[in-house]
Amino acid sequence: MCCTSRMLYYIAIHNNIRIVIYNKNLHILDMSNKHKEKTKRITMTVSNPLEKLLGYHLRRASAAMLSQLGEGFSELDLKVTETSVLVMVEANPGMKQSDIGRALGIKSANMAPLVAVLNDRGFINKKPLDGRSQGLHLSEEGKKVVRKIWEHIDVNEKWLMRNLDDSSSESLRKTLEKIWQ
Repeated sequence: MCCTSRMLYYIAIHNNIRIVIYNKNLHILDMSNKHKEKTKRITMTVSNPLEKLLGYHLRRASAAMLSQLGEGFSELDLKVTETSVLVMVEANPGMKQSDIGRALGIKSANMAPLVAVLNDRGFINKKPLDGRSQGLHLSEEGKKVVRKIWEHIDVNEKWLMRNLDDSSSESLRKTLEKIWQ
């Protein structure tokens, strides 16, 4: 059992002994006596050597953000990658799917089925550009969905930056951009 907002983890419950990690402290509780005042409590600090590593914090932050974002997009029955493509099509009407794939780091072999799904769901339309090339455009339904996507993104960004002021938020964004580019 886990509750990440309070960092509460139940590791084990066996023979009325409960082992719990709460706020970086390990608690071993003897629950054999139901009266709280007679419950024995042993507390030890848990050391996490990974907390010194930037990569560890990036992974944890990314996992938390994607989890939060994924929950919002699941209400729309969309995956994060699908929403990324729809947002790119909104910003770049008529762009070829290969260009969108390159911009998002999606392989062309994965873009074709992704675009097919979005097309089948009525979110995008393909229009001829030149010869064999087709540009992607949002349908009316796609435009409605993208508005909802942006609402979820805004909520997620506020949640993600809830403990940072504007200056820190911008500084973090620029620093992270330097890492992945």
